[in-house]
Amino acid sequence: MSIDSHENTKAWLHRYGELQREADRLWDRVDELRARIAAARSTNLDGMPHGSNTDADRIGADLSRLEDLEQEAREVQQEATASRREIEVAIRKISGRGWADRREVLRLRYIDGLKWEDAAERLFGDDPQFWDRQDVFLRREFKLHRAALEALAQFVPLQTGQENNTFGDDIK
Repeated sequence: MSIDSHENTKAWLHRYGELQREADRLWDRVDELRARIAAARSTNLDGMPHGSNTDADRIGADLSRLEDLEQEAREVQQEATASRREIEVAIRKISGRGWADRREVLRLRYIDGLKWEDAAERLFGDDPQFWDRQDVFLRREFKLHRAALEALAQFVPLQTGQENNTFGDDIK
């Protein structure tokens, strides 16, 4: 497997995490905007006189922005979900010797977003030598990851960002 192919496969796998982080940030912004709208509404209930164009104009603009932001968050979330499903379908196609561990290392790193050390613990933590020789098991995980990427490369797009329509039937 060439370095470019290896990097393209990893970039394709990382796309889900990036999309999910973007969706999470958008949903955080939606929550913040909802809180600001709720706070603005509650200030008008104090019974005190207010200027004619105070919170009402701002609330209207915020409600419009909230609608747009929610739509954007839904679209990015749908894109992240589709990316995750495409990755899961490709991972399930990995076969051959050691297929279960190769699939799992990819799931742990790219679907669950675990750090190398945490993924190694999940993979090998039940081995009695793991806690004394974590560096050995981490190297073993790296080799397993490399083999998994090589196996997966045949099921992913050739270039980063390229759509792979071969999964359409499997996802549905």
